Amino acid sequence: MSNKNDNNKSATFWQAIATMVIWTMVTGGIALGGIFIAPQLGNDAMGFFFMLFGAAVLCTGFVWNWGRIEGDGRRRRKQKNQQFDYDYDYDEKRKRNRLSKALKTLSNDELVQLRERISRGEIDDEDLASVLGENV
Repeated sequence: MSNKNDNNKSATFWQAIATMVIWTMVTGGIALGGIFIAPQLGNDAMGFFFMLFGAAVLCTGFVWNWGRIEGDGRRRRKQKNQQFDYDYDYDEKRKRNRLSKALKTLSNDELVQLRERISRGEIDDEDLASVLGENV
């Protein structure tokens, strides 16, 4: 938990730094524009200032993720987890079906021998796979 808080604090710190840089540049741009552009363009220089201000607001929005939908990441993770659960359940069902089919083909004597070997711990995965006929 503290690692996540540390990451959030670090991210917030760098977002604040980026915001200060953006608005310092805007202030400098307005000052320089007022000195060099406004005398030549007159009232038409206002368009330059509005574009500069709009770009600063847009950049600040990108830095602070203003357009991000809060639940969007959680929804994607939930969908991904549900897909994983579905795939996992499907694989488990296939394994159970294969195991069930393999056990149905064994005779009673073979089932008793298999049960005894498993209870004694004399069987490992490779032996079990060879007895059941497929990789389990």
